[in-house]
Amino acid sequence: MNRGWVMNRIQLKDLCSVRSSSLKAGDVHQMSSGGFPVFGASGPIAGIDTYQMDKPALAIVKDGAGFGRVFKTPAHSSVVGTMQFIIPADEVDRDYLYYLLDSIDFRKYKSGATIPHIYFKDYSSLRLKQHSLSEQRVIAQTLDRVAEILQNLRSEYLEFDSLVKSRDVAWKLSLRGCFYG
Repeated sequence: MNRGWVMNRIQLKDLCSVRSSSLKAGDVHQMSSGGFPVFGASGPIAGIDTYQMDKPALAIVKDGAGFGRVFKTPAHSSVVGTMQFIIPADEVDRDYLYYLLDSIDFRKYKSGATIPHIYFKDYSSLRLKQHSLSEQRVIAQTLDRVAEILQNLRSEYLEFDSLVKSRDVAWKLSLRGCFYG
């Protein structure tokens, strides 16, 4: 039986490593006077005088309702303790890793009933197709274009929705003129 070619498979932990933080959001707000961004579960929350990560990386929410949300972080940034940095390995494109993590259904790795958590040790053994760095870049660039198209469509939809609502308001105002004018 001819099975054709077989693609190499690797584990997620072969593509990246993690670094935790002990920063508390409340403490960050008291220190917020610097130019280095600190990321929380909803994105950048403050700027402080120091940083935890010296190169561009990713951050993932590991604790709380937003668990599994992934952010691209710039060089010289920090994360609060409910998050972790995800650091791409040398031959891994950060944008590719972002889309890869963004595609994972983290609900199956969730633990904790009151405050949900995900742990890298639980999802790091996820088996994936192995792609060369050049293939990763092509995949990431393609997904960047798709994301841009989707964002443009969302913007157009919101403009169209606003136009429809304004037309409805004009229609109601003209009806009032018929009855009360």
